Amino acid sequence: MDPRTTPPGLDPINLSGESVPAPPADNPGTVHLPPSESPQVIEEEPALPTEPASEIITRPITTPPVPQVPFPPPSPEPVWPSPTPNSRSSLGPLPESGVTPKIITRPEPVKVKHHGPARGEDEPDETLKKRTTGRGLWYGMIAGGIVLVLLVVVVAIMIARFSREPVWDLSPLSEREEAFDYVFEGQKLTGTRRVVALDVGRGEKMEFVRISKGTFLMGSPGVENAKGDAKPQRRVEISGDFYLGKYEVTQAEYKAVTGADPSNFKGSRLAVENVSWDDATAFCSKMAGRVKRKIELPTEAEWEYACRAGTATPFHCGSNLNGDLANCEGSFPYGSVKGAYKQKIMEVGSYPANPWGLHDMHGNVWEWCRDYYGPYDKIASLKDPFQSAKQSDDRRVLRGGSWSINARDCSSGYRNWSMPDHRDFNPGFRVCFRME
Repeated sequence: MDPRTTPPGLDPINLSGESVPAPPADNPGTVHLPPSESPQVIEEEPALPTEPASEIITRPITTPPVPQVPFPPPSPEPVWPSPTPNSRSSLGPLPESGVTPKIITRPEPVKVKHHGPARGEDEPDETLKKRTTGRGLWYGMIAGGIVLVLLVVVVAIMIARFSREPVWDLSPLSEREEAFDYVFEGQKLTGTRRVVALDVGRGEKMEFVRISKGTFLMGSPGVENAKGDAKPQRRVEISGDFYLGKYEVTQAEYKAVTGADPSNFKGSRLAVENVSWDDATAFCSKMAGRVKRKIELPTEAEWEYACRAGTATPFHCGSNLNGDLANCEGSFPYGSVKGAYKQKIMEVGSYPANPWGLHDMHGNVWEWCRDYYGPYDKIASLKDPFQSAKQSDDRRVLRGGSWSINARDCSSGYRNWSMPDHRDFNPGFRVCFRME
């Protein structure tokens, strides 16, 4: 239906609220506009098919009320603080209005007067870079100097700690005097010795015999058929008393100090063997720290002085030796009579002592000495001689022979050597200490 036409029989409705006269009955398609409006030309459109009036539902057209939205009250105009001289605004540019703003200000920062231009402000970039670089180098030099001083102090403390001579206990020891038997040229004799004992831990007490100072003829005469390095003989002085082990160091004593037992032959009272010179000196250091005495290997001169025990014969027991008075290879005796050959290490003290009360100075195990090996003429002093300088290599002295060695090589003046790291089932050792 055309919206510009009103169906017959219905009152026209003007949306503007004014009454519109009804069209004449003879021309229902004519639209009469209100007088207030000017006529408009309306293009004709194809007429829509009309509907019967009975099918059209009429209802009044009403406009819904417009809701009244309250507007917010106008905001009050801002109050701006008045500007003051020498102040800096924190609010940016002033508003463009007729109201004089009050400007909120903050005080000027206090300026510190420097001699010269302010650092970092008025200096050129290159000058500032040089100043910063120089300051960094200066701080680096100071830090490096402090580190260097601390390093020197630490090194000095470490040197002083390890190079400082330990404080040894030099108090007199409680000696006991005891009798013992020994044999010389086939005769059984009795002597006395002064003995002290040091506790090395684990219930083991190592016994030492006091050796009095004196002089002796060191080396072997030509009649002993010894090696050439034991000649010529010379008069040597031992200037002070010292204590030398009554026995060779046993496996029980070695284990009490080091916690190890490297021996091939096992037995707590057997002499420890399969130890190098390095092992023996390490043992001395550990034992010294435990007993607070300066424990060392004997020098070669001290060892021979104690072995001879005032005798001038090839052996402390006389002119001959086989396996009866010392644990050696008795089938190759020094003399005409063959003796026993045990083919193993024996318990310490199994054979008679020498005239000063020391056991097993011949045979059983080779005994390390403190010296480097070298000719006697390289030692200038005849008082407490000690070969402290290395001759051609690191060879160290061995003395006394062993269980597997023929009798000749077990004599008092016989010299042997080996490298300080050498180990086998022959080398062992005994230790000593002094009272000074």
